[in-house]
Amino acid sequence: MEEKKYTAIQKVAVLSIAMLVYTTSLANSSLGAIANAFPDLDALTIKQTSTIPPLMMIPFGLLAGFLVRFMRKKTVILIAIVLEFVGGIAPAIYNKDFTFILASRYVFGAGFGLIFPFLVSVIADLFKGDERRDMMGYKGSFSALSGIICSLLGGYLASIHWSYAFYGMFIIVPVFFLVLFKMPHPEEHAVEKAEVKAPIRLIPKLNTNGWVIIGFNLLFNIMMFTYTSNLAIVMAKDKITNPAGAGATLAVNTGIAFLTGIFFGKLVKPVFKKYTLVFALLMIGSSFVTLIYAARYLHFAIAACLYGIGFGTYNADIALTLMDRVPKEESSLVMSLYLCAQGLGQYLCPPVVALLTGALGFQGTRSPWMVAGPSLIIAAAILAAVKIYEKKKGSPLWT
Repeated sequence: MEEKKYTAIQKVAVLSIAMLVYTTSLANSSLGAIANAFPDLDALTIKQTSTIPPLMMIPFGLLAGFLVRFMRKKTVILIAIVLEFVGGIAPAIYNKDFTFILASRYVFGAGFGLIFPFLVSVIADLFKGDERRDMMGYKGSFSALSGIICSLLGGYLASIHWSYAFYGMFIIVPVFFLVLFKMPHPEEHAVEKAEVKAPIRLIPKLNTNGWVIIGFNLLFNIMMFTYTSNLAIVMAKDKITNPAGAGATLAVNTGIAFLTGIFFGKLVKPVFKKYTLVFALLMIGSSFVTLIYAARYLHFAIAACLYGIGFGTYNADIALTLMDRVPKEESSLVMSLYLCAQGLGQYLCPPVVALLTGALGFQGTRSPWMVAGPSLIIAAAILAAVKIYEKKKGSPLWT
């Protein structure tokens, strides 16, 4: 089958979906200001502003995998954008009741969950070979670009009034029209059409290696999300900077992730090869260790750079690794399950890490990083040992 060529604006339309991911940064960069606005609420309650959207990835990520059996992917994506916008801007319109704010985050999370499975599956449908690998890297860069914009915008608006951060949701309006008018329909333009239509089922056809990747992604996100859910609160409580400064710090890590995504296919993956994921875990683990001892804004910026390199590398590499093990007709359902594991991990992050820090006797706002940092560095060492064993054996540990 002749490979299709797409115009630059069509590729931008496909990649613009990834820009929807970091709309959560509008709220994340304002968590410290929200905590100050509601002093009677504990930190775990405040963090639900950040953790509810990942939780909603579980039911709505799975729902997305089923909706594409009956609706075009493009239609589901447009519905998701509308839900994100309505739920995302609601706290800016009415900000007196924290219960209402949390309810609006569920609506936002519904759109967030619907959109996530298509970040990879649309690229997998429309591109192949080196172009697919490059587009996957660009996808990470577009996500990071959105993160830079949302972090800076959210932090700046929150420094005026915490609720103003949610007005930043207007930035997704152009994405709606790009998708509506310029994105190709994946069903009509797929580079590798399935021979048969997959049966409707909850559990996709996936080998053991694929299930290990999904399970690992859940555990990784429990540790990884300590950065997003904790950074602004720590910087506010320790008087490192104001909400605008916290937003700028988040923008640093997303900016580095942006650059990492651009060079992933041409530089990062060719250099580290089978050890790319090991490199990613080491970078993120090192970032958390740096945050434990950070005393000045510069230290937080250095940690953000390390985190950005690791996060940009992890996202591109693990998605590619999983999609290589997925039958074409199962891609949307598998990505839904993969992203449900990601959402569940992020939602479980505060309570699970609080349980671990309590059991280990760690205290203080930085205690989550005392668990996450060493855990990820140990995971990197274990994964490196597995890769060395597989190289000697000549076959994967799991099949």
